Amino acid sequence: MSFKLLVVDWTSDQSKIMRLLVNSPVSPYNSFLRQVIRGQNDGISTNDRWRNIIVELIDNNEETVYTLKVVNIESGDLVGAAIFDIHSSQTPATTVIERLFPTMTENSPHVSLLTLNVQTKCDANTIGQIMIEWGIEKATSLGIDFWATSDSVGADLYRCNSMEVVKAVATSPGFWNVRRRVVNNRVSYRSSYLNTEGFW
Repeated sequence: MSFKLLVVDWTSDQSKIMRLLVNSPVSPYNSFLRQVIRGQNDGISTNDRWRNIIVELIDNNEETVYTLKVVNIESGDLVGAAIFDIHSSQTPATTVIERLFPTMTENSPHVSLLTLNVQTKCDANTIGQIMIEWGIEKATSLGIDFWATSDSVGADLYRCNSMEVVKAVATSPGFWNVRRRVVNNRVSYRSSYLNTEGFW
């Protein structure tokens, strides 16, 4: 199977993305955010809670929040989605997610994986890797760390991408912050630096 990573178009993708966020099977790739939302019992449906949070993210942080989807090239079906926040300044975190869960990240510049969901367990590793690579590459290009929070920090998705366990989430036993430290750009883009195209 072949997959393609695309930016979500909220005018046409909203209902499909919401269904995926609410109904995707439990896996190591489901984020701290998703589990917390599922666990709250205040009369608001999971779907409505997701909608409220995403609307606030998009409305208040349009320039820093990126929602991506993975589609099956052959069928066109949605098979995965992820939401990233790019906090590139040396200021306190401001997105609704970071305000709700301040232990997820630090105030220093970083890229956060807010949630990552896959439609089925079949090809989950491949689909998850496509999405997490986008966040890692974005963080590396900006020279900042990449963060996520999970109850399965030993999952291949994190281990294979050199993410280290930083600390437990004090308010939610069983969840841990994981981080991939920024890789020096001269190492990551070594071939570009070495390719002088005959200038010297």
